[in-house]
Order: sequence, then C-alpha cells, then structure tokens
Amino acid sequence: LPYILLILSHNYILSIVYIQLLWYTFLTVAKKESLFWKKVKTNLKSFRLMRIESWVNLGIPDVLGVSPRGVYFTAELKVTQSNKISLSPHQIAYHEERADAPAFILVQALSKKYPRKFTIHLYHASQVESLVVQGLKTEPIWTGDQGSWSNLEESWSKVIEQFVDNP
Repeated sequence: LPYILLILSHNYILSIVYIQLLWYTFLTVAKKESLFWKKVKTNLKSFRLMRIESWVNLGIPDVLGVSPRGVYFTAELKVTQSNKISLSPHQIAYHEERADAPAFILVQALSKKYPRKFTIHLYHASQVESLVVQGLKTEPIWTGDQGSWSNLEESWSKVIEQFVDNP
C-alpha cells in the first residue's frame, strides 16, 4: 500500500508539474503575442484594427482590420523564436476556408541572439498549409525588420486592395 501511494503521489506531482509547464508556456506565448499586438496597433496607423478575443469560436483570428480604402480583413498574429509557426487545427481550417479572401497571418520572428530584434513576415491564408509544414521557410508575401512598419503598411494595403480590384 505505501508503494502504491508513492506511485500515485509521484504521478500526481508529475501531473501538476506538467500542467504548470503547459500553463507557463501558454502565458509566455500569450504575453509575446499581446506585446506583438501592441506593436501592430501602434505602428499600422492607417489601418483601423480591433483585437478579437474569442473562446467561443475556436480558430477566429486575433485581429479584425479595415484598410485605408475600407476593405475588411482578418489577421492571425503569431510570434516565434524558431522556424516553426504554431497554428491550431481550428486556425488552419479557418484559413483554408478563406484561401481566396483577405485573411492573413502576420508573424513576428524573434532573434535568438538579440532579444530586441525581430523580423516581420506577412502570409496570405492560401499559404497556411505550407506554413504548417515549412514554417518560416515559406516565401512570405512581405517581410521586413522591426523598422519597416511603414513599408508593411503600404505593401499590405496594396495586397488587400487586390481583393476589391480583382474579386
């Protein structure tokens, strides 16, 4: 009986450690994405952006935006320190269903060597399968460093407008 209790308590402790590790990972990623959202909101001034927090409809992107010409679009924000971009099955499905719509994935790739440096990569929903398999090796529709916000804004606007000009 003491041996069984030891095993049960050992498994219980491992379960608690595992849950704490998952929670820490979630909070770390959530915090990084929250900081990325603040940078996006602050630097893309010509867009009207609204953060969407949805626990009801899984897979709904983080941002609903309106371009300078009034075109609605969605954007999933991701932060990574590796080549991998983590997308849930619901997020993948959302983007697959909108492969011909103004739906995007905006990725902040943090530098491992220099914590304050990063690059930004913009992908269209039609690239979601490639992103899952190849990660950042997928050719973005736009890429730049942390000082290229105005270039991102201009390029992204042009891409969004294509959905109006070429429905």
